[in-house]
Amino acid sequence: MSVSSKLAWRYLIGRPGRTALTTMAIVFGVALIFGLNGMLPGITETFERAMLASAGQVDLSVTSASGGTFEPDITHRLARVDGIAAVSPSLRRAVSMQSGSPVTNINLVGVEPRTAVKVHDFALDSGRLLNSGDTGKVVLGADTAEQFGVGIGGSIEVPAVSGLRRLTVGGLLAAGSTVGSPEIYVTLADAQAMVGVAGRVSVIEARFVPGSDRAAVEAA
Repeated sequence: MSVSSKLAWRYLIGRPGRTALTTMAIVFGVALIFGLNGMLPGITETFERAMLASAGQVDLSVTSASGGTFEPDITHRLARVDGIAAVSPSLRRAVSMQSGSPVTNINLVGVEPRTAVKVHDFALDSGRLLNSGDTGKVVLGADTAEQFGVGIGGSIEVPAVSGLRRLTVGGLLAAGSTVGSPEIYVTLADAQAMVGVAGRVSVIEARFVPGSDRAAVEAA
């Protein structure tokens, strides 16, 4: 046995308490690593599912360089680009809920019902999706509705520039909410009125024609 090994052995024998604690720490660390390795696939799958639910099948998103709102005129120009199959404008705004709400923050998403379904894959669990003529209707994840304690036909109150806006639940999404703040969907007109930005949007999303050259479409 080498001198260093003898010194190490004497140290361990001379301090049984510290030796026991060190051994326990090593065992605990190894167990933690194995435990996390077992949990990570499930966590990753949940995260990916949530991100896909949020993104749908969007291939391209156009936003303002400042992150603010803008006129949706570009929508028509984008729709005429070769390789673009569908285009849809929307307005997204983070909203802090009122005191006492079971949900602290939400992402209010105003969509154009006719075109939104062409760029997003909404997995409907019950009820229906939004129609162009809807006013005061909301579609949200089934898990978010459970947090609010509401179902189809129930209502939630969301802060708006003019005060609390009561929205009636028209549909529940099976895919659930995104990671972070839950998303709730209303018509673009309703969102613009609630936020106070008439005629403006914050993002334009597009889906490509299958087989299109992404680089060529983006360059156009």
